[in-house]
Amino acid sequence: MLGNSVIGSDETTAIDKNYISVPVQKPADGVNRKGETYTYSLNDASVGDLDGDGEYEIIVKWYPSNAIDSSQSGLTGPTIFDAYKLDGTLLWRMNMGLNLTSGAHYNQFLVYDFDGDGRSEVFVKTADGTTVYSTTNGIFDENKIICRIGNPDDNGKYVNDDGKIAGGPEYISIFDGETGEVIDTIDYEFPVNYNPEAWGDGYYNRSDRFLAAVAYLDGKTPSAVFGRGYYERTTFVAYKLVDGKLVTEWIFDTDKDGKQYMGLGNHNLSVADVDNDGCDEIIAGALTLDNDGTVLYAMDGQMNREKGSHGDAMHVGAFDPDVEGLQVFSVFEVPSVASMQYRDAATGETLMSFYASKDTGRGVAANITSDPGYEFWGTADLEDVQKGAGLYNVKGKIVENDWRALGLSANFALYWDGDLHHELLDDIYITKYNEITKKCDVIIEFTGCVSNNGTKATPSLQADILGDWREEVIMPSEDSTELRIYSTTIPTEYRIYTLMHDPVYRLGIAWQNVAYNQPPHISFYLGEDIRDRVLAGGLNTPKIYYTEKIPPTAPNNLRIANIGRTDVTLAWDAATDNAMVEGYEIYVNGTLHGRTSGLSYLVTGLSSGTEYTFAVNAYDISGNRSEAAVIKGRTESAKTDSSTGKSPGGSSRPIKAQPTPSLAPAIIPKQTVKTSEPVINAATGEALVTVGKENIITAFENSIPDEKGVKTVIVEIPEAEGVTSYAASIDASVLTNVRAANERIELKTPYATLVLPGNMLSNSYSANAGEIIIKIGTSTADDLSGEIKTAVGNRPVVELGLYLNNKPIEFDNPNASVLVKIPYVPTEEELKWHENIIVLRIDRSGNAEPVPTGWYNPANGMVEFKSDNFSKYAIAHSFKTFEDLDGYDWVRKEIEVLAARGIIKGTSPATYKPADNLTRADFVLLLTRALGLNARIVSNFSDVYPADYYYDGMGIAKALGIVKGTGGNMGSPRETITRQEMMVMAARALRLTGKLDEGTPEDLAGITDREDISDYALADIASLVKSGIIPEDQNSSIRPLQEATRAEAAKLLYMLCKKQILSE
Repeated sequence: MLGNSVIGSDETTAIDKNYISVPVQKPADGVNRKGETYTYSLNDASVGDLDGDGEYEIIVKWYPSNAIDSSQSGLTGPTIFDAYKLDGTLLWRMNMGLNLTSGAHYNQFLVYDFDGDGRSEVFVKTADGTTVYSTTNGIFDENKIICRIGNPDDNGKYVNDDGKIAGGPEYISIFDGETGEVIDTIDYEFPVNYNPEAWGDGYYNRSDRFLAAVAYLDGKTPSAVFGRGYYERTTFVAYKLVDGKLVTEWIFDTDKDGKQYMGLGNHNLSVADVDNDGCDEIIAGALTLDNDGTVLYAMDGQMNREKGSHGDAMHVGAFDPDVEGLQVFSVFEVPSVASMQYRDAATGETLMSFYASKDTGRGVAANITSDPGYEFWGTADLEDVQKGAGLYNVKGKIVENDWRALGLSANFALYWDGDLHHELLDDIYITKYNEITKKCDVIIEFTGCVSNNGTKATPSLQADILGDWREEVIMPSEDSTELRIYSTTIPTEYRIYTLMHDPVYRLGIAWQNVAYNQPPHISFYLGEDIRDRVLAGGLNTPKIYYTEKIPPTAPNNLRIANIGRTDVTLAWDAATDNAMVEGYEIYVNGTLHGRTSGLSYLVTGLSSGTEYTFAVNAYDISGNRSEAAVIKGRTESAKTDSSTGKSPGGSSRPIKAQPTPSLAPAIIPKQTVKTSEPVINAATGEALVTVGKENIITAFENSIPDEKGVKTVIVEIPEAEGVTSYAASIDASVLTNVRAANERIELKTPYATLVLPGNMLSNSYSANAGEIIIKIGTSTADDLSGEIKTAVGNRPVVELGLYLNNKPIEFDNPNASVLVKIPYVPTEEELKWHENIIVLRIDRSGNAEPVPTGWYNPANGMVEFKSDNFSKYAIAHSFKTFEDLDGYDWVRKEIEVLAARGIIKGTSPATYKPADNLTRADFVLLLTRALGLNARIVSNFSDVYPADYYYDGMGIAKALGIVKGTGGNMGSPRETITRQEMMVMAARALRLTGKLDEGTPEDLAGITDREDISDYALADIASLVKSGIIPEDQNSSIRPLQEATRAEAAKLLYMLCKKQILSE
């Protein structure tokens, strides 16, 4: 089928039963060193295309009969993994060895294509004695050893008689899925090392709780994330396979990142891009980690997030058809918190909760009724519907008072029959809820099979592996001689792409077998309430690209479009590819400088009068790289005289002057949104346009993202005679989408331009209902007090207003500031001192204070500033100095310019004390104020208290990763800051604005005291050097270990501000 047209057909013969039999080779019985006998049975499984033939293979775990829970004791046999083709051909067998206990919480394994070659690898924690065996004529052969991990002679050396691994080496290994050969092995980041007390007890219960998942942390290539601990100490580490080697990407450890995050993990986890930034997050229960390993949020009782705890079950998916993004349904173990909780996956905002004051071990979210949205239920209270005894819909409806009376199971949910509702899987039965009879009917019984994991009663695997959107169930036979792949035989009228092409679902299959198994969910909503849309093919299908090995062509016609003293603009014509060119990499003298998806690139941080070799290659969606296009060029000398005719290109000899190339850097076109004709109210002097929601959506769909992935559309209100205020009416849903941070509306009026992020109102008006009106009016200084009136004079005064359904509302969102641009023509005198042009914010009482981010930008003739609240703003020209700046001419201007806009303040009205040192907290306050940085404060450092004047500043810096702390969740705010610490914080902050030129150690070649720089600071300080921000003087030293002075802080802050403004 192509659309609704049949382009080909074939015939096949159905098999004589409703399952595929995969014969397996049961391992021989074993005896432990105590003389205790154990046998093996089939357990959990996963799938992946191990050999690249386009068909899934199965990796299955063999469980010894003496396997234990982490809370128990017992000397277990080794866990065994087999790799089978669907016809039962054994590819290899992996014996994990005796240095790894067997049980549900050990031996988490991942099957996925980690290197993009079209074949899946197997990622697993290993130890001395782990061995992979081959076959002879398809039969397991213990004499054919493929590979061994560590020292085989130490097999069992580190396990005590209680079955606990007390110490010894612990490894992470990745294996070739087809051959079983080990690709790479490295030390595991968090070994127990004879110290289980570090995890919360002395008998290896809390330390032996392991998790694992696959995640696209960079949005493009898969990483493996392994966790240890969640009852108390909680740790995660992310690994990536790069050129055949395992690379650690980041680590998270509550001992270092904050003990307030202990005890929030689950017996399972989920992976999804919850904040719509294109990168996956780790939902680890009541704790969600961002893609970089920092805390996105915790269920901590703050910011409308009700407290959570450790839990046994969790579901993440698109549960509400009328709400964008994903939601989370969880059950919790600690009686003092909610027993069941339904929350927003991006923010943690609690939407519904039920308190039964008990350990709630089971819970399910599934779409089982005709009401729009999913239902959920769990083993909370037995009788009281207000405490969790009922069946609930995500819209807030109580569907039934007692879910148990309906015969519902609380285990797995799946798509099995032909409609768009879920069925329920528990033990060997699939049942379906009947809304008419209010009972559950058995659809199928998997006779001759057994479920896994005791009372958990889960399948080996539930997954859509045969191509239809309905799911298969893989179950072990009663005698463990075969795996059975059951598939539905019920017809359906719906055509939906295979669920394995949905990112949330596919990654769910990868983590399904971890600890307490949970069913997978999808990233889009399905239900009979959207039946017509599904039948019409109206689902938003994901873009699917298949890996291949054909590289793109090299970029054509590489050229230098513009050249300056310290920067060069490169341009080229597009490369071509058999699939899709994803972007271009730009190298300078052989070192990667950056990437872009456009056809031009600004290379910054160069030295004047220096020849460089520039290379550009193209790469496609599969990661194939083209041959490089290469060009040489020489930056202009610092003393270039345009009348000499010297070439700005690659040759230093005088040549005939050439006209400036007409090609400018490629500009991403912005879509203009169609609006209504302005309606002018003669009585109020207001011109109002209405911006249709569908017009905005269409404009964004047609918009091309810039290099940072931001889409911008323009709403322009033309100038009208006699108008003193311009207003735009916009549907509230456009500005309340928490996941639309990379969608921006540029509202242009004659008085000012506002750049509005799509998540502008997401923290306050999540109902998404109604009409938002944004007003931009002009005013005068006549009604201001004398001093302020004099400072403003006849310069522009602009008033910004925000209304919901014609009622004024406040705008205060730390995650979504609005960029305001006011056109201004300075006088000749002001142009001489244009850095003293500032912005004043005037409150309702007429008080004025400078806006720290307000600067005049000579490049566009605008006064620009960031605003996270709407008010009256005026342009002024201000000069501020101090009496104690003699001898500080090298920084006098910088201090005065920053003081004029309130970024820095004196120690008194007349003194600045430039030679004094400053603390870490004081610099953080100056830094966040100067760059206009803000964030939700989810947590703070242990030595920062709510009454501290720097509480907000340190909390923001922690949330943004500017301050990592000095260990043990300590921020050391009162300690004097060194120049090195100051530079590192500055680099991290500027990186957040997208204005930092990333450097390498080679950029430090000219720094005379570079050997004094600590290893952790090298990359950040090199980036500041490359960005032209340091060193401050001509002696090429940066004195990293000296304590910073207030004068040095002012110099650095000034350079950061200029870098941010001039590169807009």
